Amino acid sequence: MKLIPIYLNDNIYALEVNYVIEIIPIVKIIDNLDKNSLLVGVINYRGEILPLLDFKKILINQFSEKLLNTRIVIIKANKKFGLIVENLNDIIEINNNIINENYIQSSIVKKYVNYLGNVVNIINLQSFDNFLISNE
Repeated sequence: MKLIPIYLNDNIYALEVNYVIEIIPIVKIIDNLDKNSLLVGVINYRGEILPLLDFKKILINQFSEKLLNTRIVIIKANKKFGLIVENLNDIIEINNNIINENYIQSSIVKKYVNYLGNVVNIINLQSFDNFLISNE
């Protein structure tokens, strides 16, 4: 399985590559006026208007900074959406046999893997639909 690691504070999270359509630089965002919402706004992705979530806002209630390596990941889980992610640098490949699926840290992390001595929390991207539905 290929994963895209996301480093946030002292934790490592990962997106499964098979849900990723494309990784793009930060583009013009039409802001959501409701600052209490997890929906940051919408973007125009190749002529399609997509809802945009912020990974950091979902996990620790802080907006992502626009850094050199901050990107928008276009994801197709149950729905298509964009996800702002800081510190996106590489892709790792792990053996499916070492994934621990009997793990529930939160509603968005259901499995993990030990990789090079670190716990990598694998994000359940289907759970992000709840953020999209509650903000539509």
